Amino acid sequence: MSNPPLQSVDFIEGWYNTDPEVCKQIVMRGKRPIVAQNLDEYYKYITITNGNIQDPDNALYQPTMDGLIGHLSSDDKGNAAVDEGTYYYMLQGNRSLARRQFLTNRIEYIDSWLNQGNYQRGGFNRIRGRVAANNVNKTSDKWVEPRDGSYWDENGQKRHLFDAEYWLTLTPTHSSYVTLGDDNEAYPSQKYDGIHPLRFEVSAIESGVRSSENYPEQLLYVYGVNHMSDLGDMSKLYWQEFSIEGSASKLTSLKFGYDGLMQPEEEGEEPIKYANNNVNNPNFGASKDAASGGLPLLKYMNISNVQLRQGSAVLDLTSCEKLENFRATGSNYSEILFADGVALNTLYLPSGLTSLRLTEARLLKNLITEYHYPELNLEGELVAEPGLYLQGLFEGEGNTSISTLYILGSGLGYDSYKLLKQYYTVRSRQTASNSNIQMTNV
Repeated sequence: MSNPPLQSVDFIEGWYNTDPEVCKQIVMRGKRPIVAQNLDEYYKYITITNGNIQDPDNALYQPTMDGLIGHLSSDDKGNAAVDEGTYYYMLQGNRSLARRQFLTNRIEYIDSWLNQGNYQRGGFNRIRGRVAANNVNKTSDKWVEPRDGSYWDENGQKRHLFDAEYWLTLTPTHSSYVTLGDDNEAYPSQKYDGIHPLRFEVSAIESGVRSSENYPEQLLYVYGVNHMSDLGDMSKLYWQEFSIEGSASKLTSLKFGYDGLMQPEEEGEEPIKYANNNVNNPNFGASKDAASGGLPLLKYMNISNVQLRQGSAVLDLTSCEKLENFRATGSNYSEILFADGVALNTLYLPSGLTSLRLTEARLLKNLITEYHYPELNLEGELVAEPGLYLQGLFEGEGNTSISTLYILGSGLGYDSYKLLKQYYTVRSRQTASNSNIQMTNV
């Protein structure tokens, strides 16, 4: 409301109580106060008759009959600031509601502080890693401003899908404050409202990500991972190091890689594939023997097209019994360990896999013999065909590195026969050593 007439306490009281005679709004009639949750704290400190707000050098700021419109400033000394009558914070509902809203906000902040530390280092439950940008030798990000045009298009969308990003989309498990940081500081905390995923932009690296060619790796901390449900799509951060330290037991999704395609800018060109290469072996802390308890609630994980610096790496997901969708095509993991009775219905595995062991994975009911790249749905999520896909096994004459194939209890039915037949055909052409095969109750 521009230049509101805040002449008296009675007038403000009328707005508190949504008095239609004061508000001059017919919608205010009846016992229906407007309620707004998760409002910012800054203007909760507005003061209507604050005689301390004055400026001896400016007649405009001299105390008037009821004082001036002001609020406590954002410094830590309790100084007052003048609003000049241009901003009015809607004090909605009654005073009881306002107090309860204020106290809830403060309690949530204190709760976050107690859980995550004082935000100087952010506590022990965190992700520590290094992100990269504009490195054509390691990643699929090759665009910089202004050489390749603006980062954003005319609709406010990223011009290039695989251009590196400088934000995370965080979803904590409850309403709280969250923050990121680097080696020197924690960035100003932001509040998750309990409803909408919080987009946390790291302004300190924005300029480098958008316009610096071969931008050096930047250290990044994500604090409070023990209270995180989803970290959003992290693939375009191009993590070169990634380690979950402490507990992340509430995580339900890890989108570390990407297996969709970027459509070419010029007609007739080939679609662009995502790539993140020469990555230090990430620590996801997903083993059932992990001291932190692993990732028991994880349902979705994508590490596609992430090539590790260390060859023949093993990924242990034995704590993830609820895992439903796992895709790792284009990666160079040699072995991936799953929990017994895992809830997988979608499983895409890389061509370099040397061992596949599945026990009681009965929700896996379809063998995929013709690969289709996952596509984005209306919500912007990649959707892949459910089923078991072994990269390379059914392409052309077929190829596989798997020497140990154990499937003990599954829902594949007749597809298990097609899998075994193709596997036997491919392995019989290879000069490799004998295969270890066990398939029962499939």
